[in-house]
Amino acid sequence: MKVLILTHFYWPESFAAANRVTAFAEHLASKGHAVTVATGFPNYPTNALFPGYRNRLFSHECRKGVRILRSLTYVPSSSGTLSRLLNYVVVSAITFLRLLVRPPEVDVMVFSSPPLLWAGCAIGLSLLYRWPLVADIRDLWPEIGVLLGGIRPGSPTHKVFGVAADRLYRRSRAITVTNPAKRGLISRDYGVPAKRISVVWNGVDACLLERKGGRGTTPDGWGGDSSFRVLFAGLIGVAQGVDQIIHAAGELRSKNGVHFLLLGDGAEKEKMVTLADQLKLASVSFHESVPRDRLPSYYAAAHACIVPLKSKALQDSVPSKLFEAMALGCPVVLCADEHSDAAQLVRGAGGGLVVAPGDAAALAEALERLRSDATLRESMAEGGRRYVLANYTREAMCSRLEAVLESAVPHVVEAQGI
Repeated sequence: MKVLILTHFYWPESFAAANRVTAFAEHLASKGHAVTVATGFPNYPTNALFPGYRNRLFSHECRKGVRILRSLTYVPSSSGTLSRLLNYVVVSAITFLRLLVRPPEVDVMVFSSPPLLWAGCAIGLSLLYRWPLVADIRDLWPEIGVLLGGIRPGSPTHKVFGVAADRLYRRSRAITVTNPAKRGLISRDYGVPAKRISVVWNGVDACLLERKGGRGTTPDGWGGDSSFRVLFAGLIGVAQGVDQIIHAAGELRSKNGVHFLLLGDGAEKEKMVTLADQLKLASVSFHESVPRDRLPSYYAAAHACIVPLKSKALQDSVPSKLFEAMALGCPVVLCADEHSDAAQLVRGAGGGLVVAPGDAAALAEALERLRSDATLRESMAEGGRRYVLANYTREAMCSRLEAVLESAVPHVVEAQGI
């Protein structure tokens, strides 16, 4: 198949959204498909172009068999909403014009969302060139914007996003989502037949499965005398609610040897650093994002990993770091609604504990339970690792997406003998 992928985020950006679409593209290329990715220049979450890149109208490069078309990018001057929206609009508009003027050969087009503002580009190209469209939905907009307080229900913004989502779902021959809850919501709220929606979990990449280091090692950022190391690794944004980790550290300030490391960058990082300073928490350290091949050493050195969500309302969210932590044998404390898909995953794996989001005292209590019970930690580490590797490898998820694409264009598959 000739596959075109529209995505705002791609390698060398390294966080959940970019990792997912990069893995999918490279998997498809490894299976002999001709894959083209249309995106912008990498700048997230640092709001600066990555080393080795210069902003220009168009560029192209190849990596692991994938042809990457990059278009002029407005690099946000801050993490503010308007600046980020302008970033989305500029890249998607210029990408649309580029593909309009010089369309590649396409059997099927994949659109990775969010940002939903790219939907106009995806729908327009699909209509103009009759390219079959498959929508890969990582988060539901405008729903998540309402839950996080960024969009007021019934507002013009809410209505515009709602119409865009409706048009996208109706235009798509197939839809993939990251967990069952999203499938149910799209089917219920937008009238999309459930048979057109497939669950393709995030999963864990094979490159992370070789653990480096061990409990006796202390990678950069950890307190040297820590006897119980707690890790958060990922985006420090609004949806994560990282402040609950800092308040939990405050609850445990009297416990000698407990050290928290917040590894990553994002829109809320500066606020979190300020909060830790205000609370005078010597037990909390911050470290910038590290390359993915270094993550295993941090998980291996940690005695526990926190995977937080800001609100109980985010029941349809399953953070990708959950798979990474458990696959690398690190016991998890998940801050999420007890009925959510994420909570069911953790309990089903036996890979950690679940507490209500925003309850710093409960989070501290769960961490203290793990700190005082090495046997429990080892049991959860082994259970989580075994469960994720048996059910949620990225290779298996990529194969599932490949099957969805093939089902969307059966005539192409038959003609090419795939």
